[in-house]
Amino acid sequence: MAENHIFVVDDEEAVCNSLAQKMDNLYGDNYIISKFLDANEAIEFTNDIDEEEDNLALIISDEKLNGMQGHEFLEIMTKTHPLSKKILNSAYSIEEP
Repeated sequence: MAENHIFVVDDEEAVCNSLAQKMDNLYGDNYIISKFLDANEAIEFTNDIDEEEDNLALIISDEKLNGMQGHEFLEIMTKTHPLSKKILNSAYSIEEP
């Protein structure tokens, strides 16, 4: 049976837990919510997802991660899961001139 997945990736455990809990409250009946404190763990976990049957529907990542930046992680995930929707979170602000 096909499974739908949502990944939450953030190296700050409290933020990761909070966002994963929110996703679970909203979508837990229809999606498997997986949380990762490390982008490489998320990448490795995707090896267990059967692209033919399962759907990695959404990936939510922080920009500042241990080991690589969030945009780098999402670039990798785009190559392996091009149909997945991606959200990049950042606490950085953009300064207006």
